[in-house]
Amino acid sequence: MPERNSQPSYIPKRYPWEFWLVVGMLVALLGLLWVLLNQDIPKPDESLVKLMTDDGKKSITMKEISDYNDRMLAHRKDVLSIIITAFGAWVGAGAAYFFGRENLQVAANSLLAMRDLSPTDRLRRTTIKQIPPTPLYWTVKRSTKLSEVKNELVQKPERWFIPVVKDDGTLETVLNEEAVWRYLDEKRPPEDASAEVKKAFADATVGDLLKHIDATEALKRFEKIHAVVAMETNVAAATELMDSRHVFLAIVASEGKPTHFFTTSEVRKLLLQES
Repeated sequence: MPERNSQPSYIPKRYPWEFWLVVGMLVALLGLLWVLLNQDIPKPDESLVKLMTDDGKKSITMKEISDYNDRMLAHRKDVLSIIITAFGAWVGAGAAYFFGRENLQVAANSLLAMRDLSPTDRLRRTTIKQIPPTPLYWTVKRSTKLSEVKNELVQKPERWFIPVVKDDGTLETVLNEEAVWRYLDEKRPPEDASAEVKKAFADATVGDLLKHIDATEALKRFEKIHAVVAMETNVAAATELMDSRHVFLAIVASEGKPTHFFTTSEVRKLLLQES
């Protein structure tokens, strides 16, 4: 199947201002926290903090100093909570906006790429090997008897075409099975025919069929019903070749020898799987 990594991906050239805003807010938050946590707790000034009584002046007590320190720590905790709450909300909102914007941009670009990719472009990115084509196990020669071809077609009805190869194994032509049935019907000898005529009919070969097709204009449409392509060819080029020849069958050949085949049905299935 087509490779999934062929789609363009979104790669920003520089960070937008939203990113630097989030970074700046994080730096400001860390700076404020550092200043707050490293600030010394001020000590009460005994010369200014005095308790006035009826007997005169009295210095501040240790309990009052402890209460003062507790109030300073509580004040620092309150300030720290306010800073973290405020900056936490701002930083969270900025980060959510930035990363949400990035994800939306990637998703939008992917959807646009899929929308703009036409069926022809998908087929051009797919080789015949990726369909994959069906192996071709059955071929005949000119010397093959039609009785053998008939038996093969009857036993395996899914075989609707007949690849004819030369003695060296290279492809010569491809016949539609209809040519065989019409030849056998037209050349069938009558019951009162001589034994010699009946034997000639029983010994008829693919070569005799090809000669009959060449001499009969109505049967020529059942010959050369294929296009020859290589395994490395992309599906779009193979489809265009089949369309130009008004055929529905493609024979995959290696060094002229048929190895696989596929039809326009496999191309339609490929388009449905990719769409």
